[in-house]
Amino acid sequence: MIENATEARKHGGATFTGTRTAPPSPCFRVSVACLRGVAICLLLIGSAGIASAQDEPKAGLTVAFPGSVGLLWQLSERFAIRPDISLSWSSSESTTLTSLGGGGLLPSIGFESTSDTRSVNVGVSALFTVRRRDALRIYVAPRVGYTRSDTTITSTVSGPLPPGIPSGLFPPATRDNSNSGYAIAGVFGAQYALSDRFALFGEAGVGYSSSESSAEPGIAGVEFQSRTTGTRSGVGVIVFF
Repeated sequence: MIENATEARKHGGATFTGTRTAPPSPCFRVSVACLRGVAICLLLIGSAGIASAQDEPKAGLTVAFPGSVGLLWQLSERFAIRPDISLSWSSSESTTLTSLGGGGLLPSIGFESTSDTRSVNVGVSALFTVRRRDALRIYVAPRVGYTRSDTTITSTVSGPLPPGIPSGLFPPATRDNSNSGYAIAGVFGAQYALSDRFALFGEAGVGYSSSESSAEPGIAGVEFQSRTTGTRSGVGVIVFF
């Protein structure tokens, strides 16, 4: 491909020796072009793979029914964690009539009760992928959680009192109830990716919860305990960041 030739030239009595290079052959030019093409293709494929790995969503916002929101953090191909929280407020009113006795000969007094309840439920799930195929992911997930609710009940006299009954005989009464406990559960779920940024999921399983309730003012030292075992299920949507 390269050939050397020695040629002598005389310039003013001096002799110069040089090297002459032959032009590359057509086969050599084709080989270099092929190598460059392969290198460029490998570079593009590698860059696409790196970009795909970097662009793969790792975290997202979850909105599930019944009413909870949370975060999904995909730590690896097979493992993710999902903390969640749900909040609720409710209020109710009721009116009752209480007879003063006398076989109905004495008038009755109406009492109005207002109940306000505030609840919070927090938990965290660990998602273990058992199988993945295309856009479908099958997983199992244990969950632990804590719940607390507080209820305030206020009772007042509704309407005017019968003649002769002092208003101070039935002052407004307030009672506070609190309930707190923990829950554990295990579910089997499926997640399906609609696109790179959206996915749907559904899950079902069993759970166990234990809670304690107390009332103030009430009987000193008296608390109520409850334990529940049952099924749980839910569906939701994931919006990846």
